[in-house]
Amino acid sequence: MITILTPKTSKIVRVCLLCLVALLVSSCSKTEMTMTKFSKLKPFKGKVTKVEEIPFKNPPRSVSGPDFRVTVTKQDGSTIIITRIETYTGTAITLQKLVEKSECDLPDEIVQCEDKHGQETNCRINNLLLQAAKANSEIALWFLPNENHKVVERELLQSVAPPWNR
Repeated sequence: MITILTPKTSKIVRVCLLCLVALLVSSCSKTEMTMTKFSKLKPFKGKVTKVEEIPFKNPPRSVSGPDFRVTVTKQDGSTIIITRIETYTGTAITLQKLVEKSECDLPDEIVQCEDKHGQETNCRINNLLLQAAKANSEIALWFLPNENHKVVERELLQSVAPPWNR
């Protein structure tokens, strides 16, 4: 059996094929964006597929971790490449471990790894330290290297309620 396409059916077939190609291209697309733009995305589930260390953009500070380029795959198959994430020393490890997870709550889990240069809390604590030092007060710093640092911090804050922490 031979089927002959009329000009009208031929046009419909071409339009359908064009729509199909457009759908495939959009679902497999790669989008590059800054961390600022990524952090404002509506929450979604996805997979961190690649965390690649890149040269520092800003001069490193004593607490600076490496800078990273991160690739995320959304559930629809589309890919987002975050061009640069600056990290703290401790959060760099957390960011790298996200690749091992089968699914992440994004953008939140990546945002928590970002070094925000002068976060409000750090500035407030630095000011309190400066005031205490100027008043010749005794200042004690305690360090506890720990992979569960967020849990330990939360438990300490709940049980001790230090005056500097809100």
